[in-house]
Amino acid sequence: MQDKNCSAKKEDVKKHAVHDQFNFDWWEEVNDEELLLADSKEFDNQCHIPPISELSTRRGHLWVTDLTRQMWCETKMMYMLAGVKPSEEIEENPVVISGTNIHLTRELQAHDVVEVAVSSREDRWAIKFLNLLITISGFQSGVTMAREVPIFGSLFGHDIFITGIIDEMRYDPELLTVDIYELKTRNKNCLPVGCQKMQHSFQVMLYKRLFDNLVFGKTTADNISKHLHLDLTKSLGDSVTQSLNENNLKVTNLCELLDTLLPRMQCLTFASQLFVEYVDQKNAKTIGIVCVKYDDNWLKKKVDHFMEYWNGHRPATGVEIEEAWKCQCCEFADICDWRKLKSEECIKRNKLSIS
Repeated sequence: MQDKNCSAKKEDVKKHAVHDQFNFDWWEEVNDEELLLADSKEFDNQCHIPPISELSTRRGHLWVTDLTRQMWCETKMMYMLAGVKPSEEIEENPVVISGTNIHLTRELQAHDVVEVAVSSREDRWAIKFLNLLITISGFQSGVTMAREVPIFGSLFGHDIFITGIIDEMRYDPELLTVDIYELKTRNKNCLPVGCQKMQHSFQVMLYKRLFDNLVFGKTTADNISKHLHLDLTKSLGDSVTQSLNENNLKVTNLCELLDTLLPRMQCLTFASQLFVEYVDQKNAKTIGIVCVKYDDNWLKKKVDHFMEYWNGHRPATGVEIEEAWKCQCCEFADICDWRKLKSEECIKRNKLSIS
């Protein structure tokens, strides 16, 4: 079955965006008592509530960006998810605005965006699944590039669901290969090094593993329903059903949609190469494209370590002294418990060395 909206021409490719008819605000502020989970002195496995359980009451899963922020600084990520207000009001960063505009421009070069009214959680996810199906069908019918591709699943046997959006995928119909590209904008005309480069490499490796799991058939409808709290037999809304029909999909619920999507995913090959493209924010010109070598063992070690936090097996940790420079641009530096703890440890060590 070929989706009629998929073709190599930009003007014929349509991706769908949700137009919410109810509140999808999963980011609820929490009280100060809930922030005690960040303090190792208060951490107790007997009564501690795993952070993923707290998060499940809001959206039920992690985003890839949660994990990449966790790699940068776990404590900062925890404060952001908890809705903690920074010590000083942070104005909207023009650098972030510029990066968002570059991403949007790239997206609109690849496809049009069609708004679809949604009235339920099932409607919202139906649109995500539809966009992934459009990408697959496009590749199978000659399209060589897709942008803003939804991805989802679990990693390395952990019972935690992760979702994300791949910036760009490129398909070679002759070699039957799929490559993943992540777009990063920079305010300096140079490539990143060290922690930032590692963080970006981690992100595209996550995308590959999630994509490959779908191709391998490891992500099932039952798994999706369980973690996203979806009723797969619930009838979809009229606007969503219309969008599905326009793409030659005669389905009425998520069960039928996934019965089409998941087997089609298994017709593709595993992601071949991973790239990170760096673009200058001032002129939107490419600074360079870095090829990332996939390392499954390294990725598993990182994911296993991060999942220990989400499952409540350890408290959040911040950066070590070698990376304390990150605190200089952190909006939570003045209220950070980890920073205070490390400062106290440093003072104690200095006293001991003097004595």
